[in-house]
Amino acid sequence: MGGTCVDWRYHVCHGGVETGLCPGDTNIRCCKKCDFNCEHNEAGWSGHDGACTAAGGECQLESNYCAGSYQGGLCGGPQERKCCKEATQGKVYERCEFARELVDLHGFDFGTLGNWVCLAQHESSYNTAATNDNTNGSRDYGIFQINDNYWCDANVGAGADCGMTCTSFLDSVLADDVTCAKIIYNRHGFEAWYGWINNCKNTNVEDYVSDCF
Repeated sequence: MGGTCVDWRYHVCHGGVETGLCPGDTNIRCCKKCDFNCEHNEAGWSGHDGACTAAGGECQLESNYCAGSYQGGLCGGPQERKCCKEATQGKVYERCEFARELVDLHGFDFGTLGNWVCLAQHESSYNTAATNDNTNGSRDYGIFQINDNYWCDANVGAGADCGMTCTSFLDSVLADDVTCAKIIYNRHGFEAWYGWINNCKNTNVEDYVSDCF
């Protein structure tokens, strides 16, 4: 195997980590050697890590230590290469601050922007840490109130259609929320959100963004 015994909390092993091969406490683990093919693959995969980087994370094989939580769907390479994101606090946005971030950092167009800002106002009051328990037993998470019956997995982050943990939507980083919200919108439009249907549909949503730019 050609590995090295290290304290896995302080090393990122591109070849992956194996347990049960090293003496000492449970934090001493085998960092597998990353050979030429491994290094070549890592260099290629890392070119597709932009979503994770934007979310403030680092892409690595999930056998590595992560002080925060792993999230799938944000990294290049195989499924087991995931984004390690630090645990962070939620955030309550100001209306125009939220609108500008959607445009400047996440590429939203002005044609739909008013709808997104109105939706977030009535779903979560711009609170990234918002949750809501529904009568059917499901729960909605984050600034876009993404539902765990369909879109995110409350446990391991590998289930549901966005392939993300629901709790990852509760921090102050919007990149993962935006990725999932766009998946929902591309399938169902704004009709997927009752907050939009009840408060934004057939209204002048431009009022939510007209003074922000």
